[in-house]
Amino acid sequence: MFDYGLSKKSVIKNHQMKVGSLPHQKSIEAEFATFIDEWMKTIIIVQDSVSKKDFSSATPDTVILQSLKKANFVNRKGYALLESVASRLLGEAGLSLKVSQDTAQKLLLECFNEDLEKRKWASASENAIISKALKRLKEIELPNGSYIFASQFSYSAKGLKFDIGPVSIISKARFYRENAKKLRKPWEPSESSEDFHKFLLKKWIEHMRNFDHVISVDVGHSERELAWEIARETAEFALNIVRTFFGYYHTHRIRLSGDFTLEQNRASVIIEQNDVWLSHGTGGVSSFLDDDAIQRFEWELEPMSPLFASFAGWLASGKHDGTPTVERLRYANRLIAEAYCEPSDYLRLVRLISAFEALAIIRSNEKAHNLAVRCANVGSWSRSTTACEIYDNVRSAYHVRNMVVHGDAPTTDQVRKAFFGLEEHTFGILVGFLSFYAGIERTAGPRSIRTLAREIENRIEFFFYDPSFGFD
Repeated sequence: MFDYGLSKKSVIKNHQMKVGSLPHQKSIEAEFATFIDEWMKTIIIVQDSVSKKDFSSATPDTVILQSLKKANFVNRKGYALLESVASRLLGEAGLSLKVSQDTAQKLLLECFNEDLEKRKWASASENAIISKALKRLKEIELPNGSYIFASQFSYSAKGLKFDIGPVSIISKARFYRENAKKLRKPWEPSESSEDFHKFLLKKWIEHMRNFDHVISVDVGHSERELAWEIARETAEFALNIVRTFFGYYHTHRIRLSGDFTLEQNRASVIIEQNDVWLSHGTGGVSSFLDDDAIQRFEWELEPMSPLFASFAGWLASGKHDGTPTVERLRYANRLIAEAYCEPSDYLRLVRLISAFEALAIIRSNEKAHNLAVRCANVGSWSRSTTACEIYDNVRSAYHVRNMVVHGDAPTTDQVRKAFFGLEEHTFGILVGFLSFYAGIERTAGPRSIRTLAREIENRIEFFFYDPSFGFD
């Protein structure tokens, strides 16, 4: 029989009495105390199974805890509690988007192990464990970096480099010129690592052959795997500003690596009774926006650049977890990016409408009418004629969208007309919602979707008359 130096029954009894005296406590410490209870129960079940040489009763419900030096198992209920505590710790430390759940769990179990060893494995203090784990989480050292995405942006813009907050869109040639020394710098000073570095650099350069630009996003103090996700969202936001400004016809080939792949070469064959018809075509895989077009873009958007830079910086910071204003904007941002990369006319319309719905938060019936009203209020910028156009286009597009999702088979012409009617005003609506949400966050700081929905309801009509009204 395994002996862990624990007086198991007494510890469980004392521990349960301690937690039971606080029946309504919802603290992280109380939840971790319940985890300890489940861990202790699992020890007894496993030891009983070992003594009987029958593991069938313990194995199906047991999860291994790699970070504990001994007694490293718990039942599934206990493991779910451990996951919950780790998630809450990350939220408490403001690191939910910067540090992984696995890292938090490992750190938590290390603190648990240290506390058990300190107390000779006779008891455990959940308060001390949580306090130490939270302190270590806040002190954890994480890398800062610029995350680089290959992009099909424009073959015509050869010397391009412009910034939106932490995002830089740079032509491939310019990026190579400015970063050649860094790219060639080997890792550790050993022959094997230098060879491996050269191999990976060669593969990356080969990967870049099908792309004309890179998008660099500065992300600080984040685990690399999570930082890639934050950086991609931020890069897509910057591209969405370009997409919605120039429109779908000019930008539907703009995309990051990993999005829907476009063909550079096309070929076809038709076999008839007496003939075979062959065809072949080639085309660029990105937009035809040149340096002059991008210069106009920067000039026209200069008054809005603080708003764009502020939101992009907030996205890249990873400090917005649980903020409903940013979560809604993030979701809409993803849907817009997917819409502009989507090869299907039908799904493109559905994604764009869904993005507007995510921002408008319609809780009542008559969704087509209410969505159209809210888009008109934020997207017209106090111009009555534009507001009427937006209302008509959104309402009409919503009905076509319903035909798509409910299987009523609208024609391709109907779907394309609906999409381009929306797309004509997408930039104004997106920027309007960005500004509107910024005002709500600044003045009300809602921390739930219900509160955000109420703020939208109370303020959106005033926004039409004066975008600053109602936020002072």
